[in-house]
Amino acid sequence: MQSLHPIFRISSLVADAIDIWSFKPNTAKLLFALIYLQDRAPESWPLHEDGYVEMTEHFVSVQQLRELCFTSKTRSSRFLRTPVDDLKGAFEFFEKLEISENGRYLTWKFHKSFFRKMRDPEKYGLIDCKEISTCKRRFDGALLAKISVHRKMNRPEFRLEVPFELFEGYVSPGILTYPLGKVKRKLQPSLQSWADFFNMSFAVIFSQEGSAPGYTHITVRIQHSNTKWPQMRFTQNSPSSTIWLVTPATSGDMKIK
Repeated sequence: MQSLHPIFRISSLVADAIDIWSFKPNTAKLLFALIYLQDRAPESWPLHEDGYVEMTEHFVSVQQLRELCFTSKTRSSRFLRTPVDDLKGAFEFFEKLEISENGRYLTWKFHKSFFRKMRDPEKYGLIDCKEISTCKRRFDGALLAKISVHRKMNRPEFRLEVPFELFEGYVSPGILTYPLGKVKRKLQPSLQSWADFFNMSFAVIFSQEGSAPGYTHITVRIQHSNTKWPQMRFTQNSPSSTIWLVTPATSGDMKIK
């Protein structure tokens, strides 16, 4: 699919929602593709002053989706079944999302709550369509959404959610902990991929916040040629936290402090 406008907008609220749901790679790609297609629709993201949302059903051919961001060579729509099921199960993302009986088309209609999130003017990012197909791992979609929103800031940083299945216990009521080694192994390929793709470095801070030892939160800081981090601030962390530096490198080597 060729387009003269391959850039589309994503709001901070939607980026947060994508992070929280921690979608699988193909699910994230389908969601990004439909956000892009909605952005290109004549009405785009309509929201009236009284809060009324005017929503319209749209359709796209499976072949167009394949050309946009999927590498599947088959003429079948089977590769969309799991992503469609995942997105239908995500709260307030879509009012309708269906593959046609002949398997050639996908019909979608975003939920009104999703429209309102996308219309948030306070903070947003821009994503290039070519970046969508790069999502191949569990954290790729969440990282792409968050990076797009924060990368233009002087001192960009954001919280990254940990998929629920990776948590292992509690340090205090309501505060879950995750195994550091397991999360790092899952996160490493995604961070290195985006570091190489965008030519940026990440400082990943694993924090312990609770009444007992246990890692509870992940903060990601971004550094590139246009950021303005004060000296030593990029790698500053508390004594109870662990910091991990990821730099652009074809070898994929990690520097850990």
